[in-house]
Amino acid sequence: MSFIVLSCEGEDGAIGPQGEQGLQGNTGESGTANIIYSEWINTGLSDNITSVNTSFTFDAPEINAEILNSGIILVYGRFFDTNNGIRVYQLPITVGVGSTRLSYLFNASSGKIEVRINSAEIIGTNDFLQQYRYVIIPQDQASKSSLDYTKMSYQEIKNILEIPFE
Repeated sequence: MSFIVLSCEGEDGAIGPQGEQGLQGNTGESGTANIIYSEWINTGLSDNITSVNTSFTFDAPEINAEILNSGIILVYGRFFDTNNGIRVYQLPITVGVGSTRLSYLFNASSGKIEVRINSAEIIGTNDFLQQYRYVIIPQDQASKSSLDYTKMSYQEIKNILEIPFE
């Protein structure tokens, strides 16, 4: 059995007129749709700390094993300064308050974030960060970008990830 295939080439025809505009599609999700962020959470620390170390824990129900293993968790503290307005810091950070240096750290675990403050001397009644917020960037979102979110200011994170200041 044998097959023979023949083909002919003719001249290209003229290009037809432009078709009608199609219907508008549905608006897609933002490229930051999977980003999770909390409201600002008031500190759980007292106004007078009589030790060199202290901590408090707040709920972060979105933190699970997947986020802990492959996502990015950012924690911010903000301070209301009557002279300089609102200041926001990414944890961990060490700040000087008078002659005291305070180190603000955080530890994330399933469903929770612990904020710790360490100092070489009794912390006392220094001005502290008064509110905290967390931002969670799941692995699928984090892997889409070559950005190092941990090195960005809060303003940059807020703008890039479309997070309202509140």
